[in-house]
Amino acid sequence: MFMFIRPFDSGVWLLMFATSVFIGIAVLLAEAMQQFNAKSTGARVIVLGYGFLVLVLVNM
Repeated sequence: MFMFIRPFDSGVWLLMFATSVFIGIAVLLAEAMQQFNAKSTGARVIVLGYGFLVLVLVNM
């Protein structure tokens, strides 16, 4: 079932994990800064969507 994950080396998995952690922290900081600026939930959704898009593009 998980044969598609075998080709990746351990260094690639470490890089993907580090990228995920970095993007997660960046999104959390962006949301924390928005608590002081914009109160709209739409802006938070846009920031989360942008963070997810960057995460997907970096890990391709």
